[in-house]
Amino acid sequence: MKLPTWAESYLHQIHLKQEKPSYEFLQKICRNHLSTIPFENISKLIYYREYNRNNFYIPPLDIVTLHLHTMQFGGTCYVLNSTLQQLFVELGFKAKLLPVGKTHIAILVDHPEIPGAPLFVDCASAAPFFEPVDFTRNPENCSKYADTAVRLVPDTEKSGHYVYNRYVNGKLITQDWTFDPTATKNLIYFNDTIAKSFELNERFMSRLFIQLFQLDQHRKLTIHNNEFSIADESGSEQLIPLSNSKEIEEVIQEEFKMPKLPVREAIEVLAGLGINIFETVEKV
Repeated sequence: MKLPTWAESYLHQIHLKQEKPSYEFLQKICRNHLSTIPFENISKLIYYREYNRNNFYIPPLDIVTLHLHTMQFGGTCYVLNSTLQQLFVELGFKAKLLPVGKTHIAILVDHPEIPGAPLFVDCASAAPFFEPVDFTRNPENCSKYADTAVRLVPDTEKSGHYVYNRYVNGKLITQDWTFDPTATKNLIYFNDTIAKSFELNERFMSRLFIQLFQLDQHRKLTIHNNEFSIADESGSEQLIPLSNSKEIEEVIQEEFKMPKLPVREAIEVLAGLGINIFETVEKV
């Protein structure tokens, strides 16, 4: 079956061609996605600035794929995982959106070789999900890279529910992220959550953040406000302070290899909201 133009473009962006639905193909998509498309809020800040003209928070699919090429946008979970879920459907997978906690969206995919076994897919939570997680059949699952690890474990307080546990340097980070694998939703269900995420006190409206895994170089790159982090597979991390917009642009161009990403414009949006990213750094 021929894919829509946007889906072909998206696959091309992550350096893949269409294949029959399989677990192996899912693995390829997850791995390539995390190492080619950034998890970032630069696009979110630009969409916020342009809302009165565009009248959307989540761009149409053709605009998402256009901006992948013209501005090297990635996005947060609302754009990336919702687009990826629709790509999975076009490719012949059974995939639905999954609410995780009150603010996150992941994807639940029916195992192509084991019908009825749910697979957790998430390419938009600054986490190393390089392959689908078979969480109901593998209670010891652990998605790990550098200093970050995530385990999806049964919720001891709610039967049939699961908890998304994130660890940084072996320490559990407190977050209220639980999910019910039987409670999948359509994108329209998240409209209010998405709109709320653009309120000025929300996490990704008050900071600059971009992360990309460069697996061919065995490292993870992160910019959080004016701090640039290079972490290798072992968890060893180099932190480099950045003094101005020009230095951030240089890192985006030279290290992330994303010269089209309009990071200076995003910094200006934040400045217009009264946020100076060069003053302090708070950990995500």
